[in-house]
Amino acid sequence: MTASQVFKVNAQRTTHSYVGGMSIIMSPVFSVQQLFIHADNTFQLLVVQVECSLHCVIIAGLYRSPALSTADFTHDYVQPILCLHNSVHPVIIVGDFNVDARQSTVLFGVWNHTTRDEYNTH
Repeated sequence: MTASQVFKVNAQRTTHSYVGGMSIIMSPVFSVQQLFIHADNTFQLLVVQVECSLHCVIIAGLYRSPALSTADFTHDYVQPILCLHNSVHPVIIVGDFNVDARQSTVLFGVWNHTTRDEYNTH
């Protein structure tokens, strides 16, 4: 059995306790190329291109720390993430945004897949 392909990004623990990260683990049957990686204390982003036969998809995984203000997140990170929609391939953006998608004015066209109340309090 061939090992899975692992791509990861994480932040070092600093002055706050909200330390996150993102991993994308792919089966070896896919051809995967890391396109972009960003890591700072409050935001991590990992973008990979996955190919299988004639099909290709871009996957962007992110973690936004609750210590990163919504204003800073919007100003510094939302527009670059939204630029991914210019790709000729389908783009899937997943991650922990640490915002309530039901009430957010920052994120639009998103789905909140959590059902437990403690995950929906940000």
